Amino acid sequence: ATVSNLQYQLNTRREPLPNEVGCYASHLSMWKRCVELGEAAVIMEDDFVAQEFFPDAIAAASALIDRYGFIRFEPFRRDARLTRSRQGARKITGQGDFELFYLADPPLCMTAYALSPRSASALAAASG
Repeated sequence: ATVSNLQYQLNTRREPLPNEVGCYASHLSMWKRCVELGEAAVIMEDDFVAQEFFPDAIAAASALIDRYGFIRFEPFRRDARLTRSRQGARKITGQGDFELFYLADPPLCMTAYALSPRSASALAAASG
């Protein structure tokens, strides 16, 4: 395993697939673009499905992103049960109909999220 793959292997117990490497590269390029623009960004993967209230979620995130730096968009429940990442979650704040939680065990996927330039810079720097 190469040094760049080691953390991935520790988290997933396997080598990254070529499409996962490509997806990561696109996120990295967007983090760098966010830093260049000096503006917060919302990044959505191609398989993200926006619900009817997603514009309201974007508005809520825009009011909170400077303070928290990184906000993942995901439902609190799926199929009437807590998602794995919500177990042990701690509520931080609310904004309108939306609530922000600290996740002690965040999911590895990054289907849709907002981030500040400062957080984008930190993610890009940690990427080597």
